[in-house]
Amino acid sequence: MLYKLSEHPWNVGDLAEVVGTSQPATSRHLKILRQRNLVSATRKGASVEYQLIDQRLIQALDLLRAVLYDRLTHRANLIEEVNNSK
Repeated sequence: MLYKLSEHPWNVGDLAEVVGTSQPATSRHLKILRQRNLVSATRKGASVEYQLIDQRLIQALDLLRAVLYDRLTHRANLIEEVNNSK
């Protein structure tokens, strides 16, 4: 959801559809993100559009994903070494 919100503003229905969640669940997530000042909400006629406030959040998420990937790769290599030594 955060990655999609970084692309451009979304209304709840369209965002729910692209991320594959229900509209009520998407609304709840957006409420929490708004309360944490991570997304902004702008009224556009009858709907509200949501957008990520700070693109650096995506950079932080990418960095965390890279760290987790490296840790998982390291563990997988250790398991392979143990299995090969048997």
